[in-house]
Amino acid sequence: MTNITKLFRSAPSSDVFNVDLEVSDQLQDKYEDELREEHDIELGGIHMLGVTIDPEGNIQLDQGHIYGAFLEFEQELFAQYAPLIQFEVDRMIRAGEIEVLGVDPETYKGLRYSGKNPVPALGQEVEATINDLGRGVVVGYQAIDGYLGVNVELTNPPKWHVRDNGGRTTGLLFGVEIDPSPAPEAPELKERARPVSLSWADNCEGLYTTAYRFHADGLDLETEVGEIAEIMKDVGYKSTPLGKVWFSRERGKDIELIIALSNSGYLPKHSGMVPATVKDYLETGKRPDAEIAKRKSGPSFSKSKPQHEPAAPSMSM
Repeated sequence: MTNITKLFRSAPSSDVFNVDLEVSDQLQDKYEDELREEHDIELGGIHMLGVTIDPEGNIQLDQGHIYGAFLEFEQELFAQYAPLIQFEVDRMIRAGEIEVLGVDPETYKGLRYSGKNPVPALGQEVEATINDLGRGVVVGYQAIDGYLGVNVELTNPPKWHVRDNGGRTTGLLFGVEIDPSPAPEAPELKERARPVSLSWADNCEGLYTTAYRFHADGLDLETEVGEIAEIMKDVGYKSTPLGKVWFSRERGKDIELIIALSNSGYLPKHSGMVPATVKDYLETGKRPDAEIAKRKSGPSFSKSKPQHEPAAPSMSM
């Protein structure tokens, strides 16, 4: 089974996998001073890069997880740091720390599946029940934190989905997010569990935040904040670091919480208030307009080139 356990929510296709956040952590530990000096980002930098690995082990930039306002900056940053990231990915593949998987359902035996219906088979038509994604065809599977994700080629994807996913028309969905017709053949699964879906990754003021989407049968508006960690443990997120909730919103039948991870070093200036229930977050924890305006402008970027240890590839453009 793959050791890639933390993947960004929006997978670009059925046979490309996001780099484990550990890769970003290792690179950032090595080059944190340069990132701070050259990009004026305290804890951002490489964490802002959505990097994917194809089945041959080559990296590419995944634009699906980040807002369009950052794409130009992200492309420049990727061009500068791609040799270092590829160097680290190659090392991890050789060491057996990363295993790139394909679309073979047999690969995913033993994973949990969050849907109540059978797992859809390759080539089966399904309908997404979230974000008005509509119908599509299953083209592969993906492992995320012990759960089975289904990669779907969308028949008529919304324009915003194509735009925010770098022109791609695929989507990664969990069982609770699709309504398949009966599947004659599908991956064998160990158990089915109430889902907590990793939704998307974001970067704000240098703080790494993550959105967790709780299905209505696992969380409601009156759920005490202290119960969230226990709910996540119940569905298998035993090692997920939790911090203060930044803001939250309703997404259909789901409640989506934007959680500032406690190991990020500091919290946004506007996250000091911690109400007692999810309902309080919905009523008082709205994202400030000023922060949205700041994010649209994107972070600063310097074109100067860092120098690194001889073992790493040259950084010449």
